[in-house]
Amino acid sequence: MRRRDGYRWSGFLRAAVSGVSPLLPALLVLASACAVKTTVRVPVSEKVLAAKTATLEELLSSLASHNERITSLTSGTLKASYTSGKVDSGKLQAYHSAPGYILLKRPDSILLNIQNPVTKTPLFELVSVGDPFEIWYPRENKLFLGNNSLKEIEIEGHPDLTLRPMHIIEAILPKRFDSGESGTHLSMEEARDAKTRYYVLCLLKDVQGRIVRPLRKLWIDRSDLGVARQEIYDESGRIQSVVSYSRLTAVDGLQLPLSVKIDRPLDGYALDMEFRDWHLNPQLPQNAFEFNPPEGANRVELKEKGRSE
Repeated sequence: MRRRDGYRWSGFLRAAVSGVSPLLPALLVLASACAVKTTVRVPVSEKVLAAKTATLEELLSSLASHNERITSLTSGTLKASYTSGKVDSGKLQAYHSAPGYILLKRPDSILLNIQNPVTKTPLFELVSVGDPFEIWYPRENKLFLGNNSLKEIEIEGHPDLTLRPMHIIEAILPKRFDSGESGTHLSMEEARDAKTRYYVLCLLKDVQGRIVRPLRKLWIDRSDLGVARQEIYDESGRIQSVVSYSRLTAVDGLQLPLSVKIDRPLDGYALDMEFRDWHLNPQLPQNAFEFNPPEGANRVELKEKGRSE
C-alpha cells in the first residue's frame, strides 16, 4: 500500500511538472515584458503642433503675392561672416563677422558694403546692376570687374573671392517659383524633423523622355507657411546653392528673414548675414547703385577659369 501511494505521489509530481513546463517560457516572457515596458513622454515642438494645411495652389499664390510686393529692400544693420574653401579640400578660410549695409532692387541691382568694425571704413564693397559687377578691395587698392554669368571665376592671388552679386540677389529676392515655362513641372511633398513640419515644393525641368532634373526646391515651414530653405541646382543636378532662412519678422505685413545663410559648395564659399531690421520698398536715388572708385585704383578684369586670354 505504501509502495502504491508512493508511486501515485511520484507520478503526480511528474505529471504536474510536465504540465507546467510548457507554460513556463510564456510566463517568463510576460513577466519580462511587464518589467521593461514603460511609457515615455516625448515633448512635441510647438511648431509641430502649429502645423498649418495648404494646397499647392495656395502656396504658389502666397509666394507670388509675397514677391510682387517687394520692389526694393535695404538694411543698415547687417553683420556678415564669410568662409571660403571647399570642404573636401580639408582647409577653410574663415573671416570674422563685420558690420555693413545692403541695398537691393528688383530685378538685379545690389550694393553691399562691409566695414571695419572699429574705423567703419570699407573692407569690401560690391555693386552690380544686371550682368556686370564691380568689387572694390581697398586693402590692395583693387577694383575687380566681372560678369554674373561667368560659371567659375579665376582670380589670381584671391582664390577666396569667388562670390558673385547675383548669388545674394537670388537668395534674398528669389525669382518667381512657378516659372510657367514649357517643359517645367511642379511637385509637392511633406517632410518633417524634430522641430517642425514642411511642405517641399520642387520645380522640375524635362531633360529627355521621362527624365527630369530639379531646378529649385523650397521648404515651407508649416507652422507659419514661411520659406525656411531654398536649393538651386545646376544642369547636372548638382546643388549650386543652399539658402537657409530664419528669425522671420513682420515688415508692413510681410514676413522677412533676419538671418540668411548662403552655402555655395561648387563655388567654395559660405556667406552668413544677420540683420536687425529691414526697410521695405524705400525710395532709392537714381545713383544708389553707382560706384566711383578712387583714382589710381588697379582694375582687374575677371575671367572664366581655364579661359585663355
